[in-house]
Formats: sequence, structure tokens, C-alpha cells
Amino acid sequence: TIPEGSTSYEVGMVIKQSLPSISLDVFKEQINKQKAEGKLFPSTYFLLPSNNEEYIIKLMVKTFDDIYKKNFINLTIPSPLSNQSDVIILASLLEGEAKTESDMKIISGILLNRLNIGMPLQVDVMKETYTKKGLPNNPINNPGNMALRAVFEPTMTNYLYYITGKDGIMHYAKTFEEHKRNIQKYLR
Repeated sequence: TIPEGSTSYEVGMVIKQSLPSISLDVFKEQINKQKAEGKLFPSTYFLLPSNNEEYIIKLMVKTFDDIYKKNFINLTIPSPLSNQSDVIILASLLEGEAKTESDMKIISGILLNRLNIGMPLQVDVMKETYTKKGLPNNPINNPGNMALRAVFEPTMTNYLYYITGKDGIMHYAKTFEEHKRNIQKYLR
């Protein structure tokens, strides 16, 4: 069973626990060869000892493709995203930033707002987003159905900022001043 938001390395480690004959190096090579980063769909797989790295990755990517076609192919990709790769990258960030469906949808809207106004994404799960505008070049993990759905069904608000308080609850702000007050109130 592969949890949502697992990195490709974590996916390899989970599979290696069940199939010790798997090589993590070959697994990584196959991910690169098949351009599977972000498409190792989190689910439960029933694998045989004879299954090799290439087969396993093809199976996981096929599962991703089937779910994407079934649930998302007819939906409009929200602006300024332009393709499936952008959707996967944003969904991977949502996996790292939020836990609940409603928070994922609100943060999806916030990150889309930031992209639309040319603001850096500034997500804690990927530090380069503080210095570079736009989406990262690659997904940071393998997003699940909930995160993908949140990209297509964002909750659009006037919020530009968010934090997770010490209590695990998300707190949103429209202005940087309001955001700083939230930091003082919920993180100190």
C-alpha cells in the first residue's frame, strides 16, 4: 500500500519491503526512463515475486492514467496551469501542505492566486518556491486523488497567505499584515 504524497524513493522502499529482490537503483532508473515522477499512483497493489521494476512502474503509471482519464480528463485545467504536468506538480505541493480535502481546495485557490499575480508560491515543502516564481520543474511526490481533485476544484477566495497553527488547524489571511498576526497568534 502506497500512501498519498509518498516520494518516489519512499514508494521504492515500500515495494522493496515486500519484494526484497527489487533494486532501488533500477527502480529509480525506470522512473526516469518512463518519466513516471508524480505518476506512481498511491494505492494498494498486489505484486508477485516475479514482478520487476519496469513492470511495477508501468502498473503504477497505468493506474494513474486510468484514474486521471476517469476523473479529470474532461475537466478544465485552471488558469494559469496549462497541462497535466502542471496539475501533477501543484497536486504534489498540496499533498505536502494540507491534510484535509477542504484545506487542499482552499490552498489550491491560494496558490493559483499567487501564480496569477506573479507572486512566488512560498510553500514550506519546497524551499526553492521562496526564491523562484512559478511552479517547480517537477513534482515533489506522488499525489493522490484528493490532491488532484483540489487542483481542478479549488476554493477561490481573496486569501494569499496561510499557516498551520500549533493546533494543526489552517489559518488564512488576505494581507501580509494579517498573516503576520496569525503567525504571532497561532505559532508562538
